[in-house]
Amino acid sequence: MRDTPSKRQRRILDMLAGSPEVAVRELVETLGVSAMTVHRDLDALAAAGLTVKSRGRAALVAAALPESPAAQACALCAAPLRSRTAFVIHNGAAAPVQTCCAHCGFAWIERNKWDGLAFSADFIHGRMVDVQRAGYLVGSRVTLCCEPGILCFLGLDEAHAFRLGFGGLVFDFVGLQELLGRTHGARLAGALTA
Repeated sequence: MRDTPSKRQRRILDMLAGSPEVAVRELVETLGVSAMTVHRDLDALAAAGLTVKSRGRAALVAAALPESPAAQACALCAAPLRSRTAFVIHNGAAAPVQTCCAHCGFAWIERNKWDGLAFSADFIHGRMVDVQRAGYLVGSRVTLCCEPGILCFLGLDEAHAFRLGFGGLVFDFVGLQELLGRTHGARLAGALTA
């Protein structure tokens, strides 16, 4: 598989992100390709650590991360990994990088060369969301492991709705990248109050 997934593979990931599992026959019908082509794409995505296949069905490798203190540690801050705030970075052929939250995930992306895919756990539903399509709430009253907290949502509508009860600022992927690029590290907290 190339470092950047094909458009068809991206469509498969999008379909899997919206459902716990998708039948191979549904992928065949939606994509308009043969079952063999779908199986090849799923095999390539599985080899990259993005999907799992079982009995004619496929699913994203979700945030099935342990909640215990003995769990694997965040690649950036060494905090335990938790499924509720998981952030998984796929960067070509290298093993996936896992961080404890979107704050650490975006900091890792900012500090490293990244041209792959990344998924973050949706804070409400727990589904893994492509970070480039998600909505984000920054600096809400919800306290996470890293400050200021960055909560991920399936889209901007859910981020705006959550903001009504918990405060903070809503961003899409591009806006969040711009904010992080302008503020770096500790200065992010000051930017949120400005």
